[in-house]
Parts: sequence; structure tokens; C-alpha cells
Amino acid sequence: MLDRGILDRKIQNRKIQNKKIEDKKISDKRIWDRSISDKKGTDGNISGQDAFDEDIFKDTYREAYDRIAPDRDCLCRLKDEMEELEDRSRGMMIFALLKPVAAVCAALCMLIVVFLPIAAKGSAGVYNVIAKYAPFLADFCLPQKYSDSSNGIIMQVEAVQVEGNEAVALVSFSNEEGENKIKGRVDMYDSYSLRSYGAVSNIGSGSLLEYDPEEGKAYFKISVTGTDEFDKARLVLHVRMLLTECGSERQTVSLSDLVRNPALKREVLNGLGGNLNILENLPEGNSYFRWTEDESYRPAITVMDIRKATADMADVFTIMGVGYQDGILRVQSCRGTFAKSDRHGRFYVVDPQGNEKIPDAGFSWHEEVDGERLMFDEDWFLVEEEDLDQIGMYVIIEREEGCVKGNWEVVFGMEQ
Repeated sequence: MLDRGILDRKIQNRKIQNKKIEDKKISDKRIWDRSISDKKGTDGNISGQDAFDEDIFKDTYREAYDRIAPDRDCLCRLKDEMEELEDRSRGMMIFALLKPVAAVCAALCMLIVVFLPIAAKGSAGVYNVIAKYAPFLADFCLPQKYSDSSNGIIMQVEAVQVEGNEAVALVSFSNEEGENKIKGRVDMYDSYSLRSYGAVSNIGSGSLLEYDPEEGKAYFKISVTGTDEFDKARLVLHVRMLLTECGSERQTVSLSDLVRNPALKREVLNGLGGNLNILENLPEGNSYFRWTEDESYRPAITVMDIRKATADMADVFTIMGVGYQDGILRVQSCRGTFAKSDRHGRFYVVDPQGNEKIPDAGFSWHEEVDGERLMFDEDWFLVEEEDLDQIGMYVIIEREEGCVKGNWEVVFGMEQ
């Protein structure tokens, strides 16, 4: 029979050790408070950079790791298991003992890997971003560095929250040593996905939170919904490409070349939006909008046939022309191809008082031009004819180019 006296002494020793640990925690807190107090400025505040001391962090992390030990309940369960095994052969006993010991080790490792709410190599930057844009992720920072490097860019998964078939991830992109591709705003161009055993994301949104020039990191928040519940044991985040040259500019759109009653053509729609009720108010006999009669049975719209498109429009944003007919001021534009870039324009009409108006309706379609598939838009504004000489128009052109294909992929696991 196992000597209960020995076990009781071990438990008592553990209590003494735990008391020392608690005393050490109090001492550490006093040291930490003094260090924070020393870093306060005259206004009593601490900068984000000063608030994070890497040396203190490393020491605290190392000491926390060394203090991890089974509690009394864990030891008692282990003792009971040993007593039940006394009548078995030695070989069977050793094998069976490995299971509860392995379980304890696995549980302790899980505490280190998952529940420690700090990164193994943390920085003030990621915590500032989380606090500003996604505070609910504060307890889901990954303690290990899960990253992948490709084509001069490092992708790192900073924090992840998974609930059922929904997941939110904080991801950063930075340059490899000697590279300068990440230098401001970037875009993932909807090329991301999250998958696990039996599930893959099919709905998602990704948004740039900010670019930190001190860290040289661009932070994104990715929110996805999966086809089924995500398996937390093994998750794979994949990003196919980045657009690294992003910017915008404002251009005045001249109405001096406005074409009245322009020639029209019918195009099958790729997208539409705005107040489509304006179509019902057009003069009788002008059937601008109708369903196609082919097998696709897709909606089609009558748009201006005002300028011939050419293949050299594939890599630029082009204003095709402005026209007026039936009380509608139209502006048509070509966004080029979308394989390695994203361009779009936001048009505004401005009255003499400076009031701005967005389009009442908008339509988009594709055209094949010399082997290139180009995207076109036509925006409609309801404008009285007598007001044409008093209004102005401008466009904000957003360009996202500089494609970098990296196929970054990070594999990681979470607690069950």
C-alpha cells in the first residue's frame, strides 16, 4: 500500500512552496509598480512604448513558466490512480501511469500555449491595435509566433477567436530584412481563407486597421464564417496576395464636353445599386432595363455608347465620357482589369451652394477588349436640365496596385 504519510508530507511541502510563490508575486508586483511609477511623465501618463518593458516581460514570463505545478486535487487524483494499479503487473503499471502524467503535462502545456494572455515575443504595438479596434481579442493573443515568410513579406497571426463556425483574426504584414514592400496602406484583395478539418470559410470581410510606421506593420482584422464548425485543433489561415501600392486622388470632371442624347447600347449587368425606382419614372417607351432572353436570363441595362474601349485601358482608370438624356446626368468610367489590381471612382455632383450629391443609381458590366476583360461603370444623377450650367462634378479615384503574390499560410491550434 502507498505510504499516505509520504504523500501528506509532499502535499504540505507544496503548500509551503505555494506560499513562497504568492510572496514572490507580491514582491514582483511591488517591483513592477515601482518601475511603472519611474516611467510616468509629468502628466502622470505612461507612453505605449514605455509601458511595455521587454526585460521585465521576459523575466516575468520565465518565472511564471517555472512556477507551474500540479495543485493538490491533481496530486490526489494521481495518488488514487497509483493505488488502483498496485495489484497489476509492473509493466502494466508503468504504462498506465504514463497516461495521467501525460495528461497533467498536456494540461500544463495548454496553460502556457493558450491561456497566457501575452505573446512570447510581444510588442506594445499589437496591444495598442487590439485596444483601439478589437478589445474583445485581448485574451486571445497567440503566445507563440505563428508566421510565414514569402516574397519579401512576413505574415503573422497575432490573435484569433473562434466560436463555432465563426472566427475573428488579427493579422499583421511586415517586411523581411532588406525589403520595402510594406510601407503604408495595403489590401488583401479578398484573397484570404480560414479552414480546418471539415470546414472552410465561405463568407468573410477583411479590413485594414492601421499601419504602424515604428513597427513597420500593417494590421488587418479578418472576420469569417465557415461552412461548418471550425476544428480548433488545427486551423490554417491562407492569404494569396497583397496589393501594396494604395492611394487616392481627386479629379475635377469637366461638363463642357457633355453629350446630349448620346448613342446607347445594351449590356448584361454585373452589378447595380442605388434607387432603381428612377427607372419607373423615365418617359414611356424608353425601356432602359429589361431581362435578357438568352439562357442566362440576366438583367441588362441600356448605357451610353460614347467612346470605343481599347486594351491600353487595362491598367488605368479612365473616364469614358459624360452624357445627358431624359433628366439623367450620366458619367461612364472604365476600371481596367482586376487580376492584379483594384480601381474604382466615387463621383459627386456639387450645386452652387457647395452641397454634394452622390449618384442616384449605378450599374457595372464587363466587356472583352482585345483579349482583356475590362470592368465598366455608369453612374446616374437625377438633374433638371436648367441646372446643368450651375453644377460641377468631381471624382475620388481609389487605386490599389503593386500586386505581391505570396501564398502565405500559417498553421496553428487552439484549446478544445
